[in-house]
Amino acid sequence: MFPEATQTFEAAFVEYIGYVEKLIDGLATDDFKKMRSPKELLELATDPKGYPVLPPPGEKESLDVMKHLIRSFVSAHYHKTTFPPYNAF
Repeated sequence: MFPEATQTFEAAFVEYIGYVEKLIDGLATDDFKKMRSPKELLELATDPKGYPVLPPPGEKESLDVMKHLIRSFVSAHYHKTTFPPYNAF
């Protein structure tokens, strides 16, 4: 149906399986965390209950800025609403 896409996927999958086998055998290290450089989360305003509030949209914000803003919002929101609270144990 999509021969080029299938071949590309198959090649990537075979490479991934080889990498997993090397990890299992101890011949490779897990460099996943090094591949993505973490950005610090933005400090967002909060409502009276402590939930994050998105700022009004800017006219000239780049896609990277908007992604960073949304990632910060979602992280702060789910950090606030994680149940059960792990520090309660």
